[in-house]
Amino acid sequence: MKSWVKFSLKNAGVIFIAMLMIIAGGVYSMKTMRMESMPNVVIPYIVVEVPYIGATPKQGLDDKGKPLEEVLLGVNQLENLY
Repeated sequence: MKSWVKFSLKNAGVIFIAMLMIIAGGVYSMKTMRMESMPNVVIPYIVVEVPYIGATPKQGLDDKGKPLEEVLLGVNQLENLY
């Protein structure tokens, strides 16, 4: 470890050039790297929330949940419904 410290103190120019090369390589790779901002992703699920303010869980299930489930069962290619 001491040899690295001695080398870096004696050869500051070499260390400076090495740092510049590392930074330049990082900038070059960032500019040439191709990334999609909106990649094509198939989301295998959907979440439906229906707020029913002031209702109990049973009221929400009976009044909103069960009719909504019956309608959603008619969706094509639906595998599971929870």
